[in-house]
Amino acid sequence: MAEYKPEGLIAMPTALIVAFIVFLAAAVILIIAILLLSRPKKQISAKVHGAHSTQNDKTAWRKRINNIVERHMRGELTRDAALRDLAQVARDFAGVKTNKDMSSYTLADINHLPVSQASDPGMKLLRATITALYPPEFADAERHAQARATTVEQAAEWVSNLIERWRK
Repeated sequence: MAEYKPEGLIAMPTALIVAFIVFLAAAVILIIAILLLSRPKKQISAKVHGAHSTQNDKTAWRKRINNIVERHMRGELTRDAALRDLAQVARDFAGVKTNKDMSSYTLADINHLPVSQASDPGMKLLRATITALYPPEFADAERHAQARATTVEQAAEWVSNLIERWRK
């Protein structure tokens, strides 16, 4: 009987090796892409401040306003800081109502909103409130009569009025 001897290893062409490596790399890339694309997307929401995350909870907004006034009365907030905080409450409230981050909107930004938004009664109230707060918040009180005459309590009433009268 003839003795059986193996011939040795089969020679593998270089092109086949390169194709196998490319296939393996493509498979790894596809797996990574599937994992990344299948993750849930982050949801961007309007800036919400804890207690007043529900849009219709006016009590929480009033508490925030009253807190600013009380801190001013205790001397914890300067008049300028209190006016700035009250203007921020107005912007935050409008942001919750419109689902837009309005925290840094200036009066010019509010005035340049699209006509459909600018004509909204709530936006008109916001514009009037921010317009009223601008002189006391930014003007030199020694040279500007309205800035000098406006009290924190009066500004708080303006912001409270915005919250009470906003319909939507």
